[in-house]
Amino acid sequence: MIRVPNTALLQGLAGAAVLVVCCASLAGCQSAEGTHDTTHYPGGAAFRTYGDYFQINEGAGWKTFYAKGVNLAVAVPGKWPGDLDPTLDDYLLWFEWVAGANCNVVRLYTLHRPQFYHALGEWNSSNPGKQVYLVQGIWLDELDEADEELDYITHGTAQLDEEIRYVVDAVHGQASIPHRFGKAYGSYTHDVSNYVMSWLPGHEMSGKLVERSNQRWQAATSWDGKYISVQNGLPIEAWVARSLDYITYYELDKYGTQHPVAWSNWPALDPIHHPTETARFGQDVVDVDFGSFQTHSPFEAGIYVSFHVYPFNPEFIIYDPDYVKVKDKYGETNSYLGYLLDLKAHFPGMPVFVTEYGLPSSMGNAHRNPNAYDHGGYSETQQAQNVVTLYKNIQDSGAAGAVVFEFMDEWFKRSWMTNPTTIPAENGNIWYDLLNPEESFGMISYYPIPGQSILVDGNAQDWPGVGKELVVQSAQAVGGGDSGRTLSGLAAAADPAFVYLLVDTATSGLPQLEDSVWFIGISSYGGNTGDSRFPDVDAGIAGGRGFESMVVLDGEKQEYRLLVDDQYDPSDKVNYNKGESGVPYANDNGSYSLFKYMINNDEQYASTDLGVTKQWYYPGKLQRGNVAENSLAHFETGPGGVLEIRLPWHALWVTDPSSRQVLFDDHDTLGWDSQGTDGFRLAVVIASRGQDGALKIEDVLPRDGFSGGSFQGEVLPLYTWETWGAVSYEPRKKPLFYALGEVHGETP
Repeated sequence: MIRVPNTALLQGLAGAAVLVVCCASLAGCQSAEGTHDTTHYPGGAAFRTYGDYFQINEGAGWKTFYAKGVNLAVAVPGKWPGDLDPTLDDYLLWFEWVAGANCNVVRLYTLHRPQFYHALGEWNSSNPGKQVYLVQGIWLDELDEADEELDYITHGTAQLDEEIRYVVDAVHGQASIPHRFGKAYGSYTHDVSNYVMSWLPGHEMSGKLVERSNQRWQAATSWDGKYISVQNGLPIEAWVARSLDYITYYELDKYGTQHPVAWSNWPALDPIHHPTETARFGQDVVDVDFGSFQTHSPFEAGIYVSFHVYPFNPEFIIYDPDYVKVKDKYGETNSYLGYLLDLKAHFPGMPVFVTEYGLPSSMGNAHRNPNAYDHGGYSETQQAQNVVTLYKNIQDSGAAGAVVFEFMDEWFKRSWMTNPTTIPAENGNIWYDLLNPEESFGMISYYPIPGQSILVDGNAQDWPGVGKELVVQSAQAVGGGDSGRTLSGLAAAADPAFVYLLVDTATSGLPQLEDSVWFIGISSYGGNTGDSRFPDVDAGIAGGRGFESMVVLDGEKQEYRLLVDDQYDPSDKVNYNKGESGVPYANDNGSYSLFKYMINNDEQYASTDLGVTKQWYYPGKLQRGNVAENSLAHFETGPGGVLEIRLPWHALWVTDPSSRQVLFDDHDTLGWDSQGTDGFRLAVVIASRGQDGALKIEDVLPRDGFSGGSFQGEVLPLYTWETWGAVSYEPRKKPLFYALGEVHGETP
């Protein structure tokens, strides 16, 4: 039968449009004549909120349950999230790894394909000592905040209601969902509701859209629900209460079961006033409280609050004057812990569940926090150590659990820094951009690539069969110097993350780096482009060709840099949206720049006295080291006279290595442009520094065609790497996997 809900359930939201949607949605609930009890299936688990924490009842009474989880990403290299491509075997393997990291919770943002729920039931029934419970997200479609016609209440209600019904039915094994582009569909026959810890609808909502929703529905300040209510709130709070009420009503009325519920939220919409918050970028424009709801019997599972909390964003976490005074138990200034303590203090007696936290293992840093942790710039070892500290901060704040972001690295992700110059964007998921922190949050990596990647460790044994030999020349240096500065060979290789160079010298020991300056010129284009002079040394290139990039390894000063021709340097346009940068104009001034990204924008705080200064990330600052020990290392020398170097594609302004596209912004159109290239032409110069500071050339490569201080452009070796349309990979557990497993194992 169809049970029409109590009219009280429909009170609160004013306006015919929303009331019609609400009535249609709730009246469509199919009743199973449930008794509305709070139990789950025999052998299953029941969850509830109790004070500051969750509790679980597995048949022996209620006990505290601390949620130790991981957000499950599913887009392996070459896939997009909407592909929802994993197989049953994939999921079973992933559950083995999730449990192996001592996680007791996996969080989904949205409904997955039926094979996920099949795998969840199979894993848990076969592994009673390592069961993994589900925080099931229910996706609210994202709206374009630039479209002034849109708001969440008017345009999100019908879609969210349908998704609620689909998800609840699917988890209970009673859904048949038609094909949907970019969303899960199929026949759901595996009932895993006894493994559900909670429902978590929504996403990080736009502050501008929330504000617009409040303005358009300003009279709708209450929701008198059957199971969840709110009085005298903001319209968006009433709408969220109504959505949580609908989830509870639908499940309890149809299946006789219930679970804790919350709305997925983030600090930009927290209910706390921050003296340093800003409306810039549409963040922090409104404070909302999704924890001030009332619940009504027989709904006993309870509500909680969910927040995604990172130490580097929003800005007020970095600069709040009270937060920067907080020290953690290690004695370190920790504004992240300061915010967590403040957040928990606002919700006394109810669970605060941190459903996203984490740090990336990336070369790039997109945000600097001098009082806690940055948005990248960490080696894999540093990532593991620092994420464990974040986990302990969350525990120390009194939160009810922590779900790390994320399970796997996601190559499709974009950040504000690299997104404009990832061209074409549709190929972004088949190459790995280490300058983009968003791609490297995972505890599982899909890099290095078997058979393609080189381990930069000063040992050239992995080059045969992988690298391409470009030059072999005699052991007779131009300057007649020692063998450690006599260039004898050059090879190159490429994979989806780096281009690799192997420079060989004539010595059987270490090449002379400490008292030398090494230059590697890289010409990205054919034709008359780039700088025809090397910096600081009397060498150039003839024949109408120039260098767009220049590696300079100054061993004496211990300055190791990847520079960009100053005529080509796109810094001004990337950071300030001005200037004709990104065009490789031909020139001969020998001037190169250290490109930089502005990663903290002081304009947000121009009216404050916080003393905020610009922070920069320099992709061209190279690190020396063994990659096996430091995943951020760019180069190393080793016995046999070799120098190995790896350079991330984006630092060379390759916009898409898979199709050999390089940045070439002609300014005739808006945005950024690229063009194809045949590859890189390369030249190497080794110089020594005299007592007067002047550099003297010791040797060059290639020597053939080098005369009068100039290379002939047509003799420079060309490295052309193979293009690709698919990626082969093998998953690898990062140090974070083992570190989380250890700290999770220490938490009851």
